[in-house]
Amino acid sequence: MTKRLIYFDTSIWNVLAEQTLDAASACKSFSEWGVEITLGLNAYFEMLKSFYGKRPDALSRGRKLFACVDQYLGSGVRFVKTWEELLIQESKKTLGIAASADLFCEEGWQGRLRSAARELASGNTYPGTRELVFKRDAEGGAVRNLASQNISRQPDMMSDLRSVNRANLGKFLDEQIQGSSGRQLLAKYLSQIFPMFNQELPTAADELAARLLESRSNRVAHAIVRSDIYQNWRAARKEFGAVRQSVPDDSYHVVNASYCDVFITEDRDGQADAASHALVDVTALVYRDRQVPLLNWLDGQEQVRRGLEFMMEFGDTFRGLAK
Repeated sequence: MTKRLIYFDTSIWNVLAEQTLDAASACKSFSEWGVEITLGLNAYFEMLKSFYGKRPDALSRGRKLFACVDQYLGSGVRFVKTWEELLIQESKKTLGIAASADLFCEEGWQGRLRSAARELASGNTYPGTRELVFKRDAEGGAVRNLASQNISRQPDMMSDLRSVNRANLGKFLDEQIQGSSGRQLLAKYLSQIFPMFNQELPTAADELAARLLESRSNRVAHAIVRSDIYQNWRAARKEFGAVRQSVPDDSYHVVNASYCDVFITEDRDGQADAASHALVDVTALVYRDRQVPLLNWLDGQEQVRRGLEFMMEFGDTFRGLAK
């Protein structure tokens, strides 16, 4: 049986750490439901910031988070590759250079990241970690400011985006994927990402972008375009076209979950809405009530899903009996 893949964003890993669920028992339950939990590298990195927060319990909080991560990695949770790596794989598959795209990190990376989690759970941060965390935050701020500036400098685009109401947003995003705007946006990413990984573009970026967007099976290609346009639409509807502070990390989480079946967040800043618009064939769920243990809540969600699938499979039979 193929496992359904669930992507937890950073807020849910915080919940797991706070509720101190037994990782082995939890993963056993997930397996019985036909579910496999995945961990994104971006969530792993975000959790590093816990060690350098302003809270007086920052160190103990960081240790608790990574103790939780270590336990879940030891119980079978696997890392998914970054969306940049997956986009390169999609490109090579589309051009016939590679046969398929592999979602999960290699065993060597998995082992090293788990060893690092174990060290972090003991409070042993690596030299330069603090500087790396603050550098990444600064880079995220620069990306956010540049995005706000780019939007504000394009009044025609701002006007077009403002004219799209929420009811028509899905249709608008579908149209953008098939149009020149979507191709140009993806070509820009392709031109940046291949050199980032010390690889040459195998063909012209605009040609490759067009081919990638022809098929919905290229989930990352579709997700990064839809995510960017969605965030622009959201910013355009605000005064001065401001991009929210959490956008770089939120967008990264969303696109990184492209090949999963379910995306789960506490959704304090609308991340589930972003996922529901950016991702193809992925269910976005919001865990809102911490009074209900996460495992119980997930069990309830699975019961509802199975019930709906049963009704859809035997709907005609039920309708016939009703007559």
